[in-house]
Amino acid sequence: MLKQRPDRLLNAFHAKTGSSVLTTLDTSRHGLSHQEAAARLATYGANTLPRTKPPGMMQVFAGQFTSPLIYILVAAALLSLLIQEWSDAGFIIAVLLINAIIGTIQEFSAQRAASALNKLVTTQCRVLREGDTYEINAEELVPGDMVLLNAGDKIPADIRLLDSHDLEIDE
Repeated sequence: MLKQRPDRLLNAFHAKTGSSVLTTLDTSRHGLSHQEAAARLATYGANTLPRTKPPGMMQVFAGQFTSPLIYILVAAALLSLLIQEWSDAGFIIAVLLINAIIGTIQEFSAQRAASALNKLVTTQCRVLREGDTYEINAEELVPGDMVLLNAGDKIPADIRLLDSHDLEIDE
């Protein structure tokens, strides 16, 4: 099992030798075992960024009234009410509500579409485990995994790059 606590993983790995990094992460040049990878996934969780809950429909609706132009229209509606211009006040208030309703529907729909697209997008990566190459979902990466990169690949996590010289260690 990994020798350090998760909050202690932020060491200066860039300044360490390859063998020192492998020792710190309790792994080898052959990668982790499947059992160890599963245990670390349970310990550290998925390799994902925290996701915030999208605002609800009422929050989106309230957000439609946070524009300087809207403030001017609200002030004009209040002024119309103050001088008892009922039709002008009613018209301005109706325009504000219609604008807020249309904006809320559009923004809420866009948020749902963006959320659905995020669920569809997955990043695959190649790792070395028990000396064999496997293609896994990047969310399943754990500290100590040996990620194999080719030109054009997306880097699936915060990783320490090792070259062939770094891997020449005695085991």
